[in-house]
Amino acid sequence: MSTIKRYLLKPNKIGKSEIILRLSVNANVKHRLKSGLFIDPKFFDVSSGAIKRPRINNTIILELTKLEKQLNEIENRLILHSTTHPLATKQELQQLVFGNDVITDFTDFTDITTTQNQTFDIWQLYDEFIATYKGTQKFNHISAKIAFYRYCNFISLLKRLRIKYVTDITTDLLKGFAPYLESEKTLLKRYPKIASKITYKGYNINLITDKSNNTIRQYQTALTTFFNWLVKNDVITKSPLEKVEKVAQNFATPFYLTIDERNLIADKDLSKFPTSLQVARDVFIFHCFVGCRYSDLKRLTADNIKGNFLEYIPIKTRHKRANVVRVPLHPKAIEIVSKYANKHRLLPVKSFPIYNDQIRKILTICGITRNVITLDTKGNEINVPINEAATTHTARKTFIGNLYKKVADPNLIASMSGHTENSTAFARYRVIDDEMKENLISMLD
Repeated sequence: MSTIKRYLLKPNKIGKSEIILRLSVNANVKHRLKSGLFIDPKFFDVSSGAIKRPRINNTIILELTKLEKQLNEIENRLILHSTTHPLATKQELQQLVFGNDVITDFTDFTDITTTQNQTFDIWQLYDEFIATYKGTQKFNHISAKIAFYRYCNFISLLKRLRIKYVTDITTDLLKGFAPYLESEKTLLKRYPKIASKITYKGYNINLITDKSNNTIRQYQTALTTFFNWLVKNDVITKSPLEKVEKVAQNFATPFYLTIDERNLIADKDLSKFPTSLQVARDVFIFHCFVGCRYSDLKRLTADNIKGNFLEYIPIKTRHKRANVVRVPLHPKAIEIVSKYANKHRLLPVKSFPIYNDQIRKILTICGITRNVITLDTKGNEINVPINEAATTHTARKTFIGNLYKKVADPNLIASMSGHTENSTAFARYRVIDDEMKENLISMLD
């Protein structure tokens, strides 16, 4: 029997979205149909396709009830017709949606000769996937989509190919995604006319860089999730990414601030600098004392403080295991929390790029400029000043690295950092501390 799933297009100028119906006649025949009906997205459950009615406001309830009735009538017509006429075309079914009679003679047809997958616009499906995605990596999925969109447009213009529908996305096309990302900036400089045409929604082409192996792997993983979603929703039967080899990720030995450097930042007089930088310093020091990820830091509230402990469930792992991370608060961390106690959030955390920029400025002001080893986009080790390489993750690594120096017990530290027990991440910390090694050798005396 035919099935129907509902989803929304992007809101129009008045904030309403058209309801789209995906009709699956069988495993090979699927149609994407416009309903001609619009709804405020807040009244639509993206996961189930159900209409949500508010508890109050009878006018809206009546409107939504009428809308639900219209949808049901349309869907009943579609299911009845497609069940009795499995070879109906998209145009004929679209007529049914709008209430027009369809007179079709299928006596000359004995089998289905073509699949209807090509009628599914890949970018509309990608928008639907992102809109319904409930996980913690939404930003990565958006970034991956934008990069994949540029790549497909680049190949389309370079080779004069059509890359618009699901069936246009082949394994061979996907095999070229990683090499393209690795040299994207270089390629766009080589083909300036193409570069001017492939930007996505006003994205600044000058900000595009050659991607590192780690970023490429993240995008490949995001694409895998998207294509698996297409399989799950019966849009395709098999992911074209299955035979595409993923690039290997590279990780340098973690660099972090020493306790002395951390304390230097905490005690530095920043009264001559903008208040925003003084606030960022407080946030960063608190961050160094609790070691959470940035995604968790920005959403903390006073409810996460239980006595002298910080408690939270990490966003990154909540769908795999909802373990509560419980971190004893250092007196300095308690002092910072008290300082911003009247704020809606626990701390006034800025956006990711602004916070990164502030961290680097603070390290520069404090004279913390020693060189550290990191990786360039090609995975090669390079020496750079720590004040140029530091990010929000430096606070997390400072927390973990300094704990590891005191007690080299990964599972104990994992209980406060949100890592899984026996996490391979700690293998990188095991090689960072020459002081620990020297202490061990001294025990031989």
